Amino acid sequence: MGVRREGRIGVIGGGLGGLAAACTLAARGYEVVVFEKNDWLGGKAAALEGQGFRFDMGPTILLMPSVLARVFAEAGRDVRDEIDLVPLDPQWRSFFEDGSTLDLHADNDAMAATLAAFAPGTGADVGYRKFLGLAQTLSDISDRFFFWKSIGSIRDMMDVKTSFKPGVLADVLKMRMWDTVAGTVRSYVPEARVAQMLDHFTQYVGSAPDASPAVLCGIAHMQTNEGVWYPRGGTRAVPVALAALARDLGVEFRTGTAVRSIERDASGGVAGVVTDDGERVPLAALVSNADSVRTHRELLPGTDAAARFERRRKYEPACSGVVLYLGLDRKYDQLLHHNFVFSRDPHEEFDFIYRKGEPAPDPTCYLCAPAATEPGVAPPGGEALYVLVHTPYLRPGQDWERMFPGYRRVILDKLKRTAGLEDIETRITFERRLTPQDIHDRYGVLNGAIYGLASHGRLSGAFKPANRSPDVARLYLAGGAAHPGPGMPMVLMSGWIAADALDRDGLVAPAGARHAGDGPDTGTGPGTNAVGRPRAVRRSVRDVPLVRAAVRGETRPRRPPGAGRVPAWGRRPPRSGPGRDQPPVLVGPDDRPGPERRLARPVPLRADRRGGPGAIPVPGPTGFLRDRAGDAARGPRLPPPRSGRARPPRGDALGHGAGAVRRPEGAADPSQERRRPPGAPDGRRVRAPARPGVPLLGRAHARGPRAVRRTDRGRR
Repeated sequence: MGVRREGRIGVIGGGLGGLAAACTLAARGYEVVVFEKNDWLGGKAAALEGQGFRFDMGPTILLMPSVLARVFAEAGRDVRDEIDLVPLDPQWRSFFEDGSTLDLHADNDAMAATLAAFAPGTGADVGYRKFLGLAQTLSDISDRFFFWKSIGSIRDMMDVKTSFKPGVLADVLKMRMWDTVAGTVRSYVPEARVAQMLDHFTQYVGSAPDASPAVLCGIAHMQTNEGVWYPRGGTRAVPVALAALARDLGVEFRTGTAVRSIERDASGGVAGVVTDDGERVPLAALVSNADSVRTHRELLPGTDAAARFERRRKYEPACSGVVLYLGLDRKYDQLLHHNFVFSRDPHEEFDFIYRKGEPAPDPTCYLCAPAATEPGVAPPGGEALYVLVHTPYLRPGQDWERMFPGYRRVILDKLKRTAGLEDIETRITFERRLTPQDIHDRYGVLNGAIYGLASHGRLSGAFKPANRSPDVARLYLAGGAAHPGPGMPMVLMSGWIAADALDRDGLVAPAGARHAGDGPDTGTGPGTNAVGRPRAVRRSVRDVPLVRAAVRGETRPRRPPGAGRVPAWGRRPPRSGPGRDQPPVLVGPDDRPGPERRLARPVPLRADRRGGPGAIPVPGPTGFLRDRAGDAARGPRLPPPRSGRARPPRGDALGHGAGAVRRPEGAADPSQERRRPPGAPDGRRVRAPARPGVPLLGRAHARGPRAVRRTDRGRR
């Protein structure tokens, strides 16, 4: 492994991926400094406010909240205590040129019934069920081979020792590497309108369905499985909460500080960065949340590392877009929270955007109308309408200052004709916009691409640059232009993977290891992180349950004061009794590394529900862009519990301390069942002896931090 370096870890870019990486690293005991060129944190997940309207400027759809939960769990936090997540069902409404509408439901049976009534005699309902079965298979393959680890090509997915086993080869065949998303969708659902709706699962990655690999059909299962969620306060609430967590963990933020170049040492590894002001900042390692292509072209120009990066593949930007932020003095009852107003001909649309490099003459428009879910986004009776239309990434000679007025007319005419917003122009009281040029300049992305790199190509389209750089030692990549790709959950996952890879590589000494014995009064020191939590649990504390219960109409209440909880990763399915017949809920892996997941039964929910107003306060600096992260001195603050009750004390990451649940002396603990060690007579499960006063977290935790650390090292 070599000599472990001492020093801080730098993160370039305070977007979602950078914040996830910073939180994960700080929770594991590293000193972290984040460099952000803008005056706000969160990257594209910014907010726009004016005349009583509030808009999410970038992403508006939150999928796979389990990824966000995993980041918070690194610090022993429950995401449901930090962000108020509201499930949306129907998930979106589709408007078609012929005047028909189709809602996408979270429940598969309800969706199949809707399709049977929408397109009778076409077999769309049966085909949809079969398509979701394939999507689940592809999603499971992604979980096993693709997610939660640094991947740059198909070689990184396969283990030489297991690649030729029948099961692995069967998984490879199921990935349908010979087919595209569009071809796969139509082989199951030939009905044109339904197929057009299913095509748009790939629009989360900004690529043409007829050029993207079929494995991306797995996105359909990821969405229907975990649902679509709205964070109260908008998606801006996500970076606000992450920034608050990072500050609690001791992360230093340097906003308004752009990085000019990455410095390397004599061996070619990361030595530090140089800011635009000429300041040299020494670093032990670096996570770049900036666009991966621009990182190499602009921060490592003329280097052998940049040359190797360019030779590895062709880097095609994903699509860009035009965004309209329209403050309206009325609501439209036909709109749900999320809506797609589809083009008359998807083949023509994708041909213009992805092959001709021109704006589509009849585009698909995505509309977000959040006032029904959160009335505070607009004055009474009004709507904060977000309109996104995909366009080509910036091409030479395109002048969007000249092109925008004409294309604005195309967009509004489309909304009038297909979505029934006939009087929309007379209802606009506030308006702002972003063009591809604005996106390029504001966010520093490649050629104005919203979604990083395109996912085109049957064999290589799903792969992005690996999170662990193969060209520069101690350089790690995060963001939409790195593995696993664009979209809120994938970008958050990229930050976690980059941090986890850095930690697993063991090339940098955590702060606790460098300052042994320096922090007895503050709780920091060897074996603890920046907030005094045991670092040794970093492998197991990240595993959290998926928040799927609310999709079924259930709500998980905030814990009453003084009540502890048994983390879901410490529970096992009951063999009998209450809860045995409940549907299973997917939870994260055990304390072993790797993407495998198991099933557990949910604990019955309490009857009490949250209530009361819960808007996140918005301090605003100058201009129409208001930074919702708060000022640098005090940082962002989440609201108190909406019931008005004080938060219960958390205790430490293992559940010790205030609020922890302890077992009565001599009581048995079913969560501590474990297998016999090798050589046991019959290999049957046995019950570990109960130990008085030990939290319900399993034997590995009870043995103490060193035992857990040794276990993790042995499983790497």
